[in-house]
Formats: sequence, structure tokens, C-alpha cells
Amino acid sequence: MPLPARWALLILLSALSAVLLTLARLPAGWLLGPMVAGIVFAVAGVRLRVPPLATGFSQALMGCLIAQTITAGILKELLGQWPLFLGVLVAVMLLSWGLGWLLSLLKVIPPREALWGSSPGAAAAMVIMAQVHQADARLVALMQYARVLLVVMAASVVTTAWLGGADAGDSGLWSTVFAGWGDVPALSSLAATLAVSAIGVIADRLGFSSAGMLLPLFLGVVLNVTGFVTPVVPESLAVFSYLVIGWGVGLSFDREALTSSIKVLPWIVLSNLVLIALCGALGWAITRLYGVDPLSAYLATSPGGANTVAAIAMTSPVDTPFIMAMQVCRMGSLVVFGPIIARALARRSGR
Repeated sequence: MPLPARWALLILLSALSAVLLTLARLPAGWLLGPMVAGIVFAVAGVRLRVPPLATGFSQALMGCLIAQTITAGILKELLGQWPLFLGVLVAVMLLSWGLGWLLSLLKVIPPREALWGSSPGAAAAMVIMAQVHQADARLVALMQYARVLLVVMAASVVTTAWLGGADAGDSGLWSTVFAGWGDVPALSSLAATLAVSAIGVIADRLGFSSAGMLLPLFLGVVLNVTGFVTPVVPESLAVFSYLVIGWGVGLSFDREALTSSIKVLPWIVLSNLVLIALCGALGWAITRLYGVDPLSAYLATSPGGANTVAAIAMTSPVDTPFIMAMQVCRMGSLVVFGPIIARALARRSGR
């Protein structure tokens, strides 16, 4: 099959998979769908390679996507209750990496992959960082998105049960699939996003791989918090970023890698169920000690699925600023400090 035809077929299969996953209410459909399509192509022996420039641009956009969530209001909330936020942040990280370390000690999953894969949040960013630091991004992606799926399912069930059967965060199916596609940001916001992304792409092409995402993240946060200009990633560019990340992981699979991943999946599911239960207990402790309402505390300590947690929070009678400040704080901390901690733990676990 000619190369253009292979790409056309991959795009078609990716879009179909993404729509079906989103209609099924699974999280990150526009990333998981392309990843599934990429796996199908790779296992079938169809050879394709994502251009490095597209990979660099997708990483830079991911940095901007995270940066646009960190606002002055979020920082104000963090500063107002910093001991609580710091304690919960450290606790969730210790619980998550502790379970990952246990999986590596049991020789279920190699140390680097276990620790990158168990990072509690910023799933797409963790897959990118794992690739940059020579970990197996396929296994990391499996761990991350299995956790996201289980966390989102648990959050939806708990919220619905707590609200007495109300369908929190529900919306029309097709409006869910194509939500935000028609939104056009201000020209200044779009220009800032493209400029910051270009800086990240240049850093990546010069060999500063980690800076490809971290530099746009830092610059975007500075611009956003100072109020100079707010970088906004349009939904079309966000979908492009998800597509490229999903293809990068999926196309690197083969039959052996797929078989190995399926073998460890029960362990991954079990460890994530334990993590959800432990974070739920942490939320209960916050309720008892600080008087935060139980549902807000549970959603705030939920180890991942920030986008879906945000959708639930904004359509439910909960403390949304508190929840989002906690989620964004953990996501930003993981992207910045996660690589340092994961590498240190992996070296120790390896020894």
C-alpha cells in the first residue's frame, strides 16, 4: 500500500476508534483511539513513523494545555491552604509511587516503567516524559490509561451515588465527542500559544528533549498568571496533539510487546484499585480534619483523570476551586518534579 494510503487509512481508523471510545464515555478518547489504531497497524506489520517535527509540536502543545489550567485563582487557592495542599500532594505521590515500586520489587514490571506508569496524573505528559527518558512508553501508557479509566469510573459512580442518582456531568453524545471544536480563541491567545510552542519545538530539535514540553509549560504559566496574555490551545490543535501522542505509542507495539502487556494487566488493575481505595481513605481523613465536604474531598484526592473530574465538579454541588487547585497542583508538580523523583526511585529499585 502506498505511504499516503497507509496514512489515510490510519487517520480514518483513528477517528472512528476515537469517536466510539468517546461515545462509550471512556476518557481521553482522542488519544486512546489513535493508540488502538496504531497498535492494530503495528501488529499487522504495517510500517509507519510519526515525523519528529510533529512529535515535538505535540509535546509543546501538551505543555501549553497544562499551562492554560494554571491561573492566578488556582495559585491564590493554593497559597491560602498550602499546608493541606502540600500534605495531600506528597501523600498521593507516596501512595502511587509506593505501589509502583512494589510492582517492580515483585518483578512484575521493570523499575523505570513501573514508576513512570504509576505517576498519579498528567497521563499524556508522563507517556511523553517516559519516551524522553528511554522507558518503554507502551507499558507506561497501558499503566497510565488503565488507571485513568478506573479512576474516572470510580469518580462517576461515587458522585452519582452521593447525589442520589443524579447523572452528574451528563451531556449529549455528539456534543461530547465534538465539544469545543467550533470555539475560536482570541488572536492574541492563539499567537501566544504558537509562539510558545515554537520555542518548545526548537528546544526539542536542538536536543533538549525534556525542554520540548517543560519550556512551553513554564512560559505559558508565566504569561497566564501575570495576565499579560492567556495561551489557549484550540480543540483542533489539542486533538492533533492527542493523535500524535497516541500514534507514537501505538505504532511502536508488536506482537511480543502486546502479549507481555496483557500478561501484566491484572496486576495493573489490582494496584490501581488499591490506590483508589487508599486515596478515598485520604479524602475521608481530609473531611474529618478540615471539614471539607466528603464529595469534594474525594474528587480532590482522585489520583488522575483531571479533565473528567473537572467536568463532574463543574456540574455538581461541590467546592470546585478546591478540587481543581488540588488536581492542577499535583499535575504541575508531577510534570516538573516527576522525572527527577522517578529516575531516583528507578535507580534505587534497580539496585
